[in-house]
Amino acid sequence: MQNILHIYPTSRVIREQKKLFAKNDAMLPKMVTVSDFLQRCVNFGNYKFITPLQRALYLKKASDFSDFKRLKADLNLIKFYSHSKDFFRFFEEISLEKVSFNKLLIADSYAEFSKDLEVLEELLNRYKDLILKDGFIDKIFIPHFFKLNLNYINSFDGFVFYLEGFLTKFEIDLFLEIAKYKDFKIKLNTTKYNKKMIDLFNSLGFDLKENRSYEINLSTKKSEFLKNSIDFSRIEVTKVKSRIEQIALITAKIQDYVNSGIDAQNIVVIVPNEQFAKVLREFDNFKNFNFAMGIDYKEFASFRELNQLYKLINGDEYAKEFLKDLKFDFSLTKKVDANEFFNILKELNLKPYSCKSFEKELQNLDLDRKYFNFLEIFKNSVFDFKTWLFLWLEVLKEHKIDDVRSGKVTVMGVLESRALEFDAVIVIDFNQNYVPAVSNKDRFLNSAVRKSANLPTIKDRQDLQKHYYFNLFNRAKNVFITYTQSEDLIASNFLFELNLDNKIKNYQAPLELLFPKESFYISNSHEIDTEISFNPKDFIWSSSSLKSYLRCKREFFYRYILKIKEPISLEIKDGLILHNIFSKILNKNSSYKDANEIKKAFLKEVALLQESKELKFKTLLWSQMLEDFFNKQIIHLKSGWKIWQSEYSVSGTIEGLKFSGRVDRIDLKDDFSLIIDYKSSSSKDANVNIEKLIDFQMVIYSKLLDIGKNRDFAFIEVLKSGDFVYLKDYEEKERKFIEILQELSQKNKFITSRCEDFSICRNCAYRLLCHRGEYL
Repeated sequence: MQNILHIYPTSRVIREQKKLFAKNDAMLPKMVTVSDFLQRCVNFGNYKFITPLQRALYLKKASDFSDFKRLKADLNLIKFYSHSKDFFRFFEEISLEKVSFNKLLIADSYAEFSKDLEVLEELLNRYKDLILKDGFIDKIFIPHFFKLNLNYINSFDGFVFYLEGFLTKFEIDLFLEIAKYKDFKIKLNTTKYNKKMIDLFNSLGFDLKENRSYEINLSTKKSEFLKNSIDFSRIEVTKVKSRIEQIALITAKIQDYVNSGIDAQNIVVIVPNEQFAKVLREFDNFKNFNFAMGIDYKEFASFRELNQLYKLINGDEYAKEFLKDLKFDFSLTKKVDANEFFNILKELNLKPYSCKSFEKELQNLDLDRKYFNFLEIFKNSVFDFKTWLFLWLEVLKEHKIDDVRSGKVTVMGVLESRALEFDAVIVIDFNQNYVPAVSNKDRFLNSAVRKSANLPTIKDRQDLQKHYYFNLFNRAKNVFITYTQSEDLIASNFLFELNLDNKIKNYQAPLELLFPKESFYISNSHEIDTEISFNPKDFIWSSSSLKSYLRCKREFFYRYILKIKEPISLEIKDGLILHNIFSKILNKNSSYKDANEIKKAFLKEVALLQESKELKFKTLLWSQMLEDFFNKQIIHLKSGWKIWQSEYSVSGTIEGLKFSGRVDRIDLKDDFSLIIDYKSSSSKDANVNIEKLIDFQMVIYSKLLDIGKNRDFAFIEVLKSGDFVYLKDYEEKERKFIEILQELSQKNKFITSRCEDFSICRNCAYRLLCHRGEYL
């Protein structure tokens, strides 16, 4: 028997092959993954492979030359670490495709990138010199000075490579070189989506056509046609109105497959957007699924605590509430080594670092090896606490915990499904946003230069994903595809390319499958209006809670009685940020000569917030949108008004009910007072028809403040015109407010009925519990 090495794309394929051989009681051949094979068949002498963290540190050191500033990458270690990923992505690509910088310069016919390419070439050369000097090798240099490991190659009689995607120029050259010594076969399926590979093999003397299966021998230059490889007759396609409905739909479909005799272990659920796997896991009430991609450590409480700590150090106001009991008794700027950094974490009493058996806890989380590698990499380094925390978080962000629930139905991304065969394949989210899902990000080159230099283009990347799906569908005995049809989501164009649009059917998803019976108190509460006991005199009211009570009793019940916290929307979060900043720059100690001084103070406060791309964009946006606000504030203050209080807490009793609130600002002028409320959105709710009025914020403030009769009330729509919008018809509103309180104070119960205005439900955080509107 020949000693043939079989080379597969993933370790999961190898595991499945082993099961198959064991089931058939056959001799197990030697098998290895592509990545392992590529490392073993080449020889790098005594060089060690560099780690991702070491890469970034060496690249930063290599960037220490004057022309590097042209690339506009921040040299602060924390910011540079993110930039380094773009550099290495680019270097890896040109290296594996064996594209020289000279070829790129020729391809850049308009010389758009010539200067940048010169700097990048110098950066790469300096990086190479640094790591080779210290005994490291990086995979980006393998194609240029590797030697075949002939001892390894000659230990086999031949090789069979199972090709699922595209081969790089380096890989094909390597395989051709190995084929000079040993028989090297490649098995592949051809489709119109891997035409690039068809053309490549045809240029080597083969004659391949689309939609076939082949075995080609690089040593003998012969190919064997195995079979036609297309059959989509057993594909079903369905559409639903919301993404969450897909979970109920596939749950029912899995049951149908199992009832028809299909083993649950031969069913796979493909999630094109792997983030949706988190939602699927939340609704896996009976632990039917196992998640091949593992569980992101970012989902664990121990990671969230560390991440909140990092945000807190960067001035994030929201993190203060999360870590309100945390006490700092060390210097954030003092330089410490890695061991001291972890000792500080232990003293902060954060999980799991507070445990006495620290190493054991890390072992439970499968983090022990990464922890000791981290210590080894940085054994001679000292940084401030913030930098250490950033570096450790970067390690943790990439960490995944194996899913140990052992459900029988596997959930995976399409990349992990390469070369696997299933009795039933279910694909969710087959939408234009997600299928094919490729990054359009390219920092250094445009598509024209890429095409001219024979580098992969966006279309190549899309075709690669389509090829994966095509093969997956063709190997499966049954395929069930779902997608969401809504205002924001449409079917993937790929569906129509495959001529599957004539198979699309509408299904009513069995949503009852998403909620176990024991949880129906909440999930089924939309069916029943419940009468509950409630003493309004024991409740501390605010303008927001009163507004909620008047608008929708069900919303009030969820938010203030059950105390179900609503997620903070981007609009609310932006409003909180702006309110916080205004309280710091517009208060009784403020003294400005012009609007530009206010703007400078605003930008100074923004700079203290956590740095992010989103915040950079918002800072630019707000700077423009707040121009009118800054100008009109100066006009207002120069007319004689003085800021008396900002973020002023008030409380008291009105008509026997307890109220509290926080006034954004109170201005005084002579014996007049002006109560001001900042609005990052619209203030129209405060000046609607009296009969529809539910927002009594200013009336409440007036009742709780002792500021005399010479007072007025104004809203400032800060992101619009910056004008003062004065409250109208105060007396009528006060009268209406008193009537409502008098009626409310007599109640001892209320019915948790839903509001009648469906337009309110569209933006309600509790619409899922009510089964109202588009709830996901």
